[in-house]
Amino acid sequence: MFVSKQHMEILLKIGGSTTVDNLTSIARLPRNRVLKNVMELHVMGLVNREGDIIRVTSAGETLIDAWKLVERRDFEDPWINSAIIYALQVGASTGYLPNEWVKLLEPRGLTSNGEVVEAGKYVIELLQKGKSVNLHNARDRGVPYGPAQRSSFL
Repeated sequence: MFVSKQHMEILLKIGGSTTVDNLTSIARLPRNRVLKNVMELHVMGLVNREGDIIRVTSAGETLIDAWKLVERRDFEDPWINSAIIYALQVGASTGYLPNEWVKLLEPRGLTSNGEVVEAGKYVIELLQKGKSVNLHNARDRGVPYGPAQRSSFL
């Protein structure tokens, strides 16, 4: 899973559901950038597409809940990636976070004083319930295999 600040901005702007055209106008991003982000969110299982409508999934809602708890957003992208997930999971299961991991997690609002906080627990919960979908499941989610026009997705 690779979740950037822009992914989170798009998720928040989708709200419960919206269309690509509406999302393009409210996100104030070029249409191709919006489509790229929506495809990536779809592959991760954070949004679903039903015709022209894009809906946030329950996994997406869990991630939004975590994001809303993050006070500072001046950290370097991404918000979540495999290194951050690993540090969170090991830290939560062992109760120990090495200083290097704390430096990685605290600016992202996932830990405080060396302990996993609520936002970090939401991310762990999301992963433990298996709501996250990896790239190997892209075909099952309706994403075209290999090179394809974005129009074949949206």
